[in-house]
Amino acid sequence: MKQLLESIERKYEVIRLDNNFGPHYLLRVKKVYDSLPKFFCLSDPDLKLSKDLPIDFINELKIVSESHKIGKVGLALEVLKNRRCFT
Repeated sequence: MKQLLESIERKYEVIRLDNNFGPHYLLRVKKVYDSLPKFFCLSDPDLKLSKDLPIDFINELKIVSESHKIGKVGLALEVLKNRRCFT
């Protein structure tokens, strides 16, 4: 995730938080949410992005959002076979 963010910083504004507030922090704190641009992307560093994603996948998500007039779009998660889950 860090490598991806570093690679897209030239084209997009990347905001890093000092603490891990969880994925919904930006949406729950009105002052923070109101400071966001019209289009923004939330990421989760626990996820490994597919190597098959196009380099401009963020722009592709924006196009989908605008063309379908929906406010939330995302990527499908790849389910890996033969992985053990421990609880």
